[in-house]
Amino acid sequence: MSSLQVTKEIGEIAKPQLEKLYRESLISLDLNKGKQIISSSGKVIDEAITREAKEKVFDLVKNNKPIELEEFLEGKNGIRSKYGKEFVDELKQTRDKFVDNLSETTRRTVDTHDLLGGHIREEHIGRSENWLRNRLNKPEMRNENFASSFYNESTANRALGKFVKEHKAEIDAFLKDSRRLKTNVTFDFGETAGIVVERGKTGSKVTNKVLVVLVKDNSETGWHFLSAFPKLK
Repeated sequence: MSSLQVTKEIGEIAKPQLEKLYRESLISLDLNKGKQIISSSGKVIDEAITREAKEKVFDLVKNNKPIELEEFLEGKNGIRSKYGKEFVDELKQTRDKFVDNLSETTRRTVDTHDLLGGHIREEHIGRSENWLRNRLNKPEMRNENFASSFYNESTANRALGKFVKEHKAEIDAFLKDSRRLKTNVTFDFGETAGIVVERGKTGSKVTNKVLVVLVKDNSETGWHFLSAFPKLK
């Protein structure tokens, strides 16, 4: 199997260490045999199906395929449509635990957050002015006044790292507030983050401001970035 590419840092870890994490995760499946998961039809899901699905989750995380992982879990022909919410929740716990084990080896970055359900790389990294303008014209963006992108992955990772380092109090307050499952925070990155394309205006603008969207999850940290992107104000 190919070495894990969750982030550049993880990609640089020695392959034997990565394979060790992977093997340990597979062994944990054997240790958890016997747990019954009920499908939406009320039937117990066969253990062989459960193991196969969890191995699929491991492989998609290992090969850094967040879009395929989301499709596998939530897509039209995915696990939720076939078996229901309980099985999806079980597989997401499996995903979160595996990502947590990897995160012990390196810091979380864009790809780590995307594997947990984010969409930063797909929509907000390395996009051109033309791409952003085309996105802004799509039906799902009709209520948005701008579209934006970080210059590159390195800039995005620095922005996320700066937020985590300098806004721990806000993160802790969010985690302690049971009324909120998601929160948005705009902060000054301290350097130019990327470009912003505004509806009805030509050209693009640069900005130091970044908006991050945090959501709670079942990972060890209790949250991940759902999105992050440059903004003007």
